[in-house]
Amino acid sequence: MLSDDIPLVGLVSSASQTGGIVAHPGPLQLDLLAIPVRLLPGGAGLFLGSAVISAAAVGATAWAARRMLGGLGAAVVASIVALLVWSLGSEGLFDPWQPIAAMLPFLCGIVAAWAFAAGHDAAAPVGVVALSFAVQTHGSHLLLVPVAAATAVILRIVRARRGHVLDRRSVVVAAVIAVVVWTQPLLDQWFGSGNVSSLWRHAVRGGTDDGPGPALGLGDSLRAVASVIVKPPAWTRGGMRTSSPLSGGFAGDWVALPWAVAGLAVVVGAIGGTVAVARRRDDWTVIAGGVLSVVLLAAAVVSAAGLPVDAFGFSPHRVRWLWVIGAFLTAYLLVAALRLGAVPARRDAVAAVALVAAVALVATVPTSNQLLSSQQVLAGSVASVGELVDVASQFDGAGVVYLNTLGRQLPDPYHDALAAALVRAGIEVRVAGEYSSTQYGTHRRLGAGPDAADVTAHVFVGPYADGLPEPYGEVARYSDGGRTVVVGAAFGVVRARPG
Repeated sequence: MLSDDIPLVGLVSSASQTGGIVAHPGPLQLDLLAIPVRLLPGGAGLFLGSAVISAAAVGATAWAARRMLGGLGAAVVASIVALLVWSLGSEGLFDPWQPIAAMLPFLCGIVAAWAFAAGHDAAAPVGVVALSFAVQTHGSHLLLVPVAAATAVILRIVRARRGHVLDRRSVVVAAVIAVVVWTQPLLDQWFGSGNVSSLWRHAVRGGTDDGPGPALGLGDSLRAVASVIVKPPAWTRGGMRTSSPLSGGFAGDWVALPWAVAGLAVVVGAIGGTVAVARRRDDWTVIAGGVLSVVLLAAAVVSAAGLPVDAFGFSPHRVRWLWVIGAFLTAYLLVAALRLGAVPARRDAVAAVALVAAVALVATVPTSNQLLSSQQVLAGSVASVGELVDVASQFDGAGVVYLNTLGRQLPDPYHDALAAALVRAGIEVRVAGEYSSTQYGTHRRLGAGPDAADVTAHVFVGPYADGLPEPYGEVARYSDGGRTVVVGAAFGVVRARPG
């Protein structure tokens, strides 16, 4: 946005590494961040804009809950939102990384979907924006969002047939918003790269025409879901970092399959019990919330089962929506208990909810780095990366620079920072591989010939910085928190993995 090259899709997805280049479904996050990024350069606009999006999602969630549930129910939902924010840590509120940035909008979207299903049509536009943001920002919501939206629509139709007339104005506004926010991805599908079709092919066949790619599978999916939904500390702060460890179903501390099935069955049984009581009392709000909860839980299992497993295992960033669904289920069960009279002293309940919310909000204020994203892990590398930027001047006049990213450690701020500095200095940069060239721009893809670049550059970190392999020579040396960082360069194109 605000440029000659308006994006039609989101950023390239890491799922591309398992076969076939795909981007996240849409550029809504990029569109919303365009103005603050342009007004506040140097990264300030990126983080401030992300914070505003998070704050808007929290406020809209409370608004939708207040319209649907009244003061007490809204206090319960707001308390759960506050606990989720506390669980994320302070950095999670302004982290632009897609899996984290989509969490609070997704929660807002499913609460708004619940409100719409319960007959509060004014929540429909909010739900469309929030759910669209979640799925466009991170493709792991590709099944969850349509399922949640379709469930809400079906429940609202059933409600309308029972005499609760639709507010046509709200529905029309929601439909217009949906057309606007999905215009760019649809234009790409019809006239561009066909990313929607690529996403579907990737989801069904692992991105190839040869059959399914490596995926988590149903058994490990049940274990993963139960590890977040059932196993303490679940979706709270401790569970945000431990419930689904890196490598996923290949780690030993996931819930065993029999216990996972039993635990999830208990959750479904509890939800079913509230729905049964609500039917006798004709409480459509509880019924709608219960149906949506079960559908989301089932969709979560199916979604996780089909998500790819790559060389790094099954990273929890692919299922961060599990923590959101866990928070939603908790809020629903508490609201249902209050509405159905399971908590007799409502005044005491209000006091308890207010106390929990106050503690959670206060606890969110101090900085807490949960290390949920590469940006958070690498926060301490800002100073050294700033020094690294100065190296770009040493490549001035060297011609085209091939940035060899093979074998780099992840997360890695160094190569990207060096590439940005080189481009800013007017130096042409090339990268190899379809995935990397899609990230850096397809016009920067390295050619096939030996003269495709004049110089090869690579950043060596830690033990790899001691004694550079031939034919690399040292250009600059820095220290990053005790680790050595060396920029190496070699004449011509060196395609081999450094070190």
